[in-house]
Amino acid sequence: KPAGWARQGTRPVADAESMSPLWSWSTALLVLLVARAVGAATAAAPAQCASAADAGYWCDASRPSEYFVCAPGTVSAWMPCPGGAVCNQAAADAGYSPCTFASDIVDPSECNATVCSLPSCRCPDLTIPGGLSRLNTPQFVVVTMDDFVTADVWPALQTLLHDAHRDQNKCPLSITGYFYGGSQNYNMMNFISTHGGELGDHTANSNTNTNTDYQTWLYQLDAGKSCTSFLSQTPVADIVGSRAPFLFWNAPMFKALHDLCMLYDTSVISNYEIMGGWPWPFLVRNEVPRIGFPSTAESLDFTANVWEWPKP
Repeated sequence: KPAGWARQGTRPVADAESMSPLWSWSTALLVLLVARAVGAATAAAPAQCASAADAGYWCDASRPSEYFVCAPGTVSAWMPCPGGAVCNQAAADAGYSPCTFASDIVDPSECNATVCSLPSCRCPDLTIPGGLSRLNTPQFVVVTMDDFVTADVWPALQTLLHDAHRDQNKCPLSITGYFYGGSQNYNMMNFISTHGGELGDHTANSNTNTNTDYQTWLYQLDAGKSCTSFLSQTPVADIVGSRAPFLFWNAPMFKALHDLCMLYDTSVISNYEIMGGWPWPFLVRNEVPRIGFPSTAESLDFTANVWEWPKP
């Protein structure tokens, strides 16, 4: 490992079988490129790369714009990050590229946690709510469905929602379905909502995208919510969440969600490589920060006050 190196992550790569596919493919390319191009630099790299425990990508605070790649017996070299990028150990540990552009990392200081605090607000960051340690944080398993509930999955849903299933706190298991109007089995949707599940809004006919204007979003979301409520016999007040079709969202969508008094959205895709971890749900106020995709933050000319449950 690099001289003076101190690993920031918590999941070392122990052997070839435990390496992620992305790491393996990257290493294969480096074997072809680095072994030919680096030559003497490989042998002279200021590091120890002697065993499988050393395998992986490594960062060193003294060399932020480089990363060290170790494949014992094959590659042992410092490699440059693309212009402006820095080495991100958390991303490397997760199997992603070790280089991250600093401007892509959400800075929690951009949101004032003193003003924006639970239960009414939360900034987009990686800190665990309530100050809990990682070991004392309960695991959340979230099960969702998009578009349709079909006969193919119906037996599995009935089994999942059966009253006999409980977690360790004796709470029933649940799912959330984001269904749009049309050729739906509304009896199945009613079963979900009456057996502890949740129904969300997925627009009226899934005919929206990143260029959809405010009026269209307003119609699509309002009609989708009303249709789901009426045909599944679910109180409209119980439909409080939304997911954009194909996860194609934009600023006008958040304006429509706000005006329809929706509580939350779950359309924004998070990315471990960009954030250095998985962000917890946060409140969208005047900006949808860049936590994954699309490639830029989305500024809002209004205050949305809609919670975002980012998708991994």
